[in-house]
Amino acid sequence: MRRVLNTIKELILLFLLLGFGTALFDFTRISAGEKPIFSSSTFHAKTKVESFKGLFYRASRTVHVDPSEKFMESSHISFHLLNYPLSVPSSFKTQKLEYSVDVNFSDICSMSTLYFADLNTKVYLYCIDSIDYLQKGEKESIPFVSALKNNSSLAEIFVADLSFKGLAADQTTLVFDSNGLLSSRKFSVYRCQQTHVNDIYIVPWNSPMQADFCTYKNDDDAFLWTVIEDDGLYEDSEYEVLYEDDKYYYEYPVERFQNTYILYPGVRGKPEREILLRDALNSHMYSFEELKSRGLTIHQRAKEEVQEDSVIVEEGD
Repeated sequence: MRRVLNTIKELILLFLLLGFGTALFDFTRISAGEKPIFSSSTFHAKTKVESFKGLFYRASRTVHVDPSEKFMESSHISFHLLNYPLSVPSSFKTQKLEYSVDVNFSDICSMSTLYFADLNTKVYLYCIDSIDYLQKGEKESIPFVSALKNNSSLAEIFVADLSFKGLAADQTTLVFDSNGLLSSRKFSVYRCQQTHVNDIYIVPWNSPMQADFCTYKNDDDAFLWTVIEDDGLYEDSEYEVLYEDDKYYYEYPVERFQNTYILYPGVRGKPEREILLRDALNSHMYSFEELKSRGLTIHQRAKEEVQEDSVIVEEGD
């Protein structure tokens, strides 16, 4: 009987030594920015939290993309020995932002407005008039939308530079908060994660989520279109006057009308579409300035040239 008791004591002691030993070993690894070894792990894709469970401890971290990334890239790191928290660095990566933003809030909060769109992401503003973007080393800021157009990765970088707060009430939308490094004014961001909806909503800090934030919106056409011109060569082409002002006639080759169109790319579940330029002009879909900014080349003829030609003809008579 005594031998059995001694064996049980030895097993208990061995279990305690093993439990505390592995816990302290993994605590040392986590404190040094390394993944624990003596634990099982689970990953919650919605919250981006990876949890570790050892014999006598539990730990967790928040990742930016997936659990394959280095522990040094994590944030919100925690470690509990039994139920007692032990101090570990909450993050290892020093945030070195290459830019800052200045958010100007609005008193009008009736609905969100589409601010920017590309083939991957749409950015909306709610209760915000404008956002200024200042690149490190620059003296003057530019509109944030201009920076988004210049850098296709900036939307993802922007969200990654925020502090992850948790899930919204719909249990699919991620909520982020600004920090003192990024902006002096606090704001929040909702990141939608639904089929064909990968939108970002920038809102005043702690604004409640609106019911229609992450619903599908057929508003890509406001941003995603280009003019595709017929590149054929036509000899002695006639020009049609599209519009005029005090100084110029603005003309376009008649033959090219048949094959010049506006292209709407297939994105977020919608098929690609085309509209002939002439149809767009007849329905006044876009202004000439918008058309020119999206690729339309319009021939410009000065009215003075017409007047001079008329004078020359009269003198010849």
